[in-house]
Amino acid sequence: MISARTVNLTHIAAERPSRAKVASTYRRLQCFFQHMRLPDDLSVGIVMALIDTPKRGSLGMDRTNWKSSKSDVNSLMLAVITERYRVPLMWSFLNHSGNSTTQQGIALMQRYLALFNASSMRMFLTDREFIGHNWFKFLKDMGIPFASRVKEEQLVVVEGRALPKAWPST
Repeated sequence: MISARTVNLTHIAAERPSRAKVASTYRRLQCFFQHMRLPDDLSVGIVMALIDTPKRGSLGMDRTNWKSSKSDVNSLMLAVITERYRVPLMWSFLNHSGNSTTQQGIALMQRYLALFNASSMRMFLTDREFIGHNWFKFLKDMGIPFASRVKEEQLVVVEGRALPKAWPST
């Protein structure tokens, strides 16, 4: 996946050095992912070692959804942010459509924190789905440096005072 720079099985099958036909390799990969159930977070250490991140890297969280045959797949993803690309690190499949809950985001971050210290993050980035007092309090209490995109009309109060709607230009 890393050398092919995709999770598309057709591309991965073509990348594998083998005397087997690409179609055979493709079918083996399909069977592996169809029947193999790997433990959650098994690949985290491997991924971190392979992508050669600095000791303090940036992480991002986002939710994505797509259709697989007739089923909707909705997942919450935690990724390492590198200079050139984002590498999925941990994820949770949501059993509902739409946004994730604060508790689902916290649960995913707690899985990360069970393996790594908060000090391993230079910055944690999220978009406007991940907002709210409980979410921000969790991040602050865990010592996670973060930046969240918020809606233009969103009022953010820090230490008892509202932040300006637009930052002064310098």
